[in-house]
Amino acid sequence: MRATWFGAGAVSALCGALILVPEAWAPAAVLALGAAALVAARRDPAAVWTAAALGGVGVLLAAERYRGTVLAIARAARHGAGTAPVLTASALALLFAVAVLWRLLPVVPREQRAAAGVAAGIVFLGAITALLANAGFALAGTEGMRWGHGLATVTWMAAGATALLRRRSGDAVLTVAGLTMIGAAVAKLFLFDLAALDGAVRVIAFLLVGVTLLGVGAAYAARTERPRRAA
Repeated sequence: MRATWFGAGAVSALCGALILVPEAWAPAAVLALGAAALVAARRDPAAVWTAAALGGVGVLLAAERYRGTVLAIARAARHGAGTAPVLTASALALLFAVAVLWRLLPVVPREQRAAAGVAAGIVFLGAITALLANAGFALAGTEGMRWGHGLATVTWMAAGATALLRRRSGDAVLTVAGLTMIGAAVAKLFLFDLAALDGAVRVIAFLLVGVTLLGVGAAYAARTERPRRAA
């Protein structure tokens, strides 16, 4: 019964947001509803899952409407890059991803936590990239967006390294999430940044990602070797 009421409320909130809010602001409104519902849900499983689904719809709406502001650097202005709706939706998507990690993971069965953590990590990486790229465009146009993308790649790598090095023994969630984010950062560096970025931005991004990757490898190897020596 509780799940039914929560579901009906979420559908009503979604319909109201799509009808009453201007189209450009609709993704931000749905994301705000999802994040607020997650914070208010506490540890009630039905409320948490309903809020996560509502916010997930907001993420899909934002990705559909604003993906051109991130992927099409040369034509970003045509897609509304750097405007208030895009920046607000990006910030709210970032807040929603953090709320998912905070509220949803504790109620997810242990065997499914790694998948839930990876999904939240993907939303986090996409949101931080959209926020930095659009903020860079708002400040300095196309060149600022390139710097935003370079900073986003470094942030991906730093987040993955933090998750990997903070993981506890037997904790698969942080390990999988950390490795996923590190792999995504390297993939973005070679598949997107290598072609889209130029000059000092590309050099700095490659340098910082490479140094971070070497540092993570050395720290992870040292941490793994320490218990063996103690044994």
